[in-house]
Amino acid sequence: MRLGGDFEIDISLLQKKEFINEELFPNDFKIWVNLGRSAIYIALKAIISRGGVKKALLPAYVCPSVIQPFKLLGFEVRFYSLNQSFEEIYVNEGETIFFVHYFGKNNYKVIEWVNKLRSDLGIFVIEDCVQSSLNKNIGHTGDFSIMSFRKFLPLPDGAILASKEKIPILDIDFPCEEFISKKILGKVLRNTSNNDQEFLTILNDAEKLLEEFSLRKMSTFSTYLLSKINLSEIVSIRKENWKYLCSKLNDLNLSDKIVPVFNELSVSEVPLGFPVKVLNNNRDSLRNYLFTKNIFCAIHWKLDHLSDVNKNYNFDLQLSSEILTLPVDQRVTTYHIDYLLLMISQYFQNKENL
Repeated sequence: MRLGGDFEIDISLLQKKEFINEELFPNDFKIWVNLGRSAIYIALKAIISRGGVKKALLPAYVCPSVIQPFKLLGFEVRFYSLNQSFEEIYVNEGETIFFVHYFGKNNYKVIEWVNKLRSDLGIFVIEDCVQSSLNKNIGHTGDFSIMSFRKFLPLPDGAILASKEKIPILDIDFPCEEFISKKILGKVLRNTSNNDQEFLTILNDAEKLLEEFSLRKMSTFSTYLLSKINLSEIVSIRKENWKYLCSKLNDLNLSDKIVPVFNELSVSEVPLGFPVKVLNNNRDSLRNYLFTKNIFCAIHWKLDHLSDVNKNYNFDLQLSSEILTLPVDQRVTTYHIDYLLLMISQYFQNKENL
């Protein structure tokens, strides 16, 4: 049994009927690309063409790969803390504000802030919906909005850039054959092999290919595979798993050791995972313990981009050091969640018995 981690591909999925999934994003103009960072790059090129200045304000708590396209295009990047009073942040005319909907929760606090700013300034807004790509009623705020499905579905690649205005056409390369082939091979082997190292090596080699930025189209394979996936069913399973884990974790009475980042989901919200804060410097050792039990939990994120920033971002850095995302994806059942919670309990019992 494996719980969490990279999505495997069951080739029987290719034989399923096509699903007519609801239209993704409300915006009129859309481009499908390989990755979220490619979508950001195209959005920034469009902002420059519309007279935007090369200055951007990003959350300190963000995936480092998000920063890459800003740097490539010569943007001056500043960061704001999630714990900061937004009224204290200065914003320049023509600047770009980038914000994130985290872990499937709609970021209403930032939406309110940027809407107020728009009443006084001509700014551009990029709305990162990557971690909330299955949510309803999202993507309305940004001049540009981004979805990506690699963390929700077994797709090797695939992201959407959506805009309220026509997006300038750029020269976009074809998919990287080496990357797509390695991702497919690794995902198929994960579904069929008992040798973890066999598929992990291939998947890790594929991800290393992304270190050098390249603007590419979404692959034909991912487009085809997406048409075979019932998104409504996945939405339902993820939400039910999240609710079950939330209830059962509360029953463990471990609130002095592990705390959910949020305790409720609205009807329109779909969880990426179940993020918790692991207290008292136990995050990494708990994660390693769960790894030995075939439970793979993601960390969001290592904030290396803050190492050379003068301002104090203690809140964001502490969150980065404590957060652990427990799996509640569509592969998970209540049996798996019970096993996960048993292993968490065992970890803390072992700590107390030392």
